[in-house]
Amino acid sequence: MNPPQILADSSYPVLKKYVLEHTGLDYYAPRDEDFAARMSRRLAALRARNCSEYLRRLRNDSIEIDALVGELTIGETYFFRQNEHFDLLRTVIVPDLLRANAETRELRIWSAGCATGAEPYSVAILLAQDFAGALQDWRVVLLGTDINPGFLAQAREGRFSRWALRDVPENVLSAWFQRDGKQWILDPAIRDAVSFRYHNLTEDLSHPSPDGLPFDLILCRNVMIYFSADRIRRLGARFHELLRPGGWLLPGHAEYGLDAFPQFTLVREASATVYRRIPPPEIPPPPVFEPPFPDITLPAVPSVFSPQKSELHRPPPTVEDADDARILADTGHWDDAAAICERILERDSLNPTAHFTLALVLAHRGLADEAMKQLR
Repeated sequence: MNPPQILADSSYPVLKKYVLEHTGLDYYAPRDEDFAARMSRRLAALRARNCSEYLRRLRNDSIEIDALVGELTIGETYFFRQNEHFDLLRTVIVPDLLRANAETRELRIWSAGCATGAEPYSVAILLAQDFAGALQDWRVVLLGTDINPGFLAQAREGRFSRWALRDVPENVLSAWFQRDGKQWILDPAIRDAVSFRYHNLTEDLSHPSPDGLPFDLILCRNVMIYFSADRIRRLGARFHELLRPGGWLLPGHAEYGLDAFPQFTLVREASATVYRRIPPPEIPPPPVFEPPFPDITLPAVPSVFSPQKSELHRPPPTVEDADDARILADTGHWDDAAAICERILERDSLNPTAHFTLALVLAHRGLADEAMKQLR
């Protein structure tokens, strides 16, 4: 079936609802043509005659839902993506965790939605290069999880194209990789430092690690761009549960929001932003006094000085195409993202989302001065 035939099929809405509910990929909710185009590849591979036949296959074959996820998700990733995050790890987060865990001598890190493994392997290289002495005799757990079994298989193999290593300095490349034709093989010491497991962030409520212990750091970058705001908030609450007090959450640039992770404390350091689970201070209970008179409950009187809830929690205005621009930039479609941002700024010259996304595009192109103007 081609995409127009899929969209015209009477069972298409049921099929789409089932897929979105079981994958959490709300990004496709308003994008029927894109969704149908990707869906058509799986129907063609299985020679499914219609949407209802393919839906029956999905319900009875767990392997097929994984194959479909491979079509719907973008596995483009590379080592040391967003260098400012790794600078933050090197200068702030890891030193803090070394101090906090000095007694237990254990460090636990989870890369959620790791795709083909570039992110957790980058963290492993950073720890090996900058903290090998400090972490001697420590137990370091580095876990990468993803919903796509094909990505996990590639991650375990530890073979990468030069494109995936485009931001790796030459000294790091020569120290930790060996060239094999057009591919580069990761050093076994780094490959063995990371374990990979299947995990569905939106459906699987079990602990991602077999030992069930809390993490010190969770990285979930450029994954939640596919999810709805409500699903991101629920996932943020789950991350809060899985972090120990004082632990850190590092999302991607396109996934920050004033109300996305209300359980966390926002920490800004230089050019990067991160969230931290800071426990509330212990407040001693008030002293107990014997009341001189019997308790009398008075009816509540609304205060004229209390703003209405709608005033306090009014959602920020949405900007058409702003989310599309962020996603396009994050997936490497820089020219398209810049064009959308420029159209938004023609309508709304003070739009912060468009200025921020355009700054990311300009920074990627090496135009640091122009990017700084957008950020200002």
